[in-house]
Amino acid sequence: MNEYEPEEVERLTLEGLEKTGRARLTAGLKWPLLTVLVVVLVGVPVWLFILKPDREMVAEVEIEVVKPSPEPPQFGEVYLIEDLIVNPATGRRHFMVSIALEYFDEDKLDEIKRREPLLRDNLVTLFSSQPIDVLTNIRYRRALRSRVKKIMDYQLGEGVVTRIFFHKWVSQ
Repeated sequence: MNEYEPEEVERLTLEGLEKTGRARLTAGLKWPLLTVLVVVLVGVPVWLFILKPDREMVAEVEIEVVKPSPEPPQFGEVYLIEDLIVNPATGRRHFMVSIALEYFDEDKLDEIKRREPLLRDNLVTLFSSQPIDVLTNIRYRRALRSRVKKIMDYQLGEGVVTRIFFHKWVSQ
């Protein structure tokens, strides 16, 4: 005669496991494992068929070759604003830059010369407001060139200065 029924034996076993914490551990791992399984089952096909670039499509792309022009590009007159020396916004370092302004209209040379103190002041303000990390990193030169061009367009009129060149660029 068996005094224990199978339901009571299982119930007693589960109660023993809950006291040791093993039942909670397996119940706590069920949802994270299910989540990982769903991500793998859904993510792998999405990666293979949707996000991953098709190698055949990549191979068909043609690279456009730019042929050199028989004549060099047109180059205008250059006015040089020499040796702007500033202390950058951060640190105790010095920065010096000379900027060349390209222009095509000969009549604008007098206007550029007349406004040079104003242009120098604007440029000193621009470069001294930049942290030394920006001034020493070559990645920011295009952005700084663009800002200098905006200053020139504002002070001299749009299109007077066509290109900006950094003649000297020294940080110490």
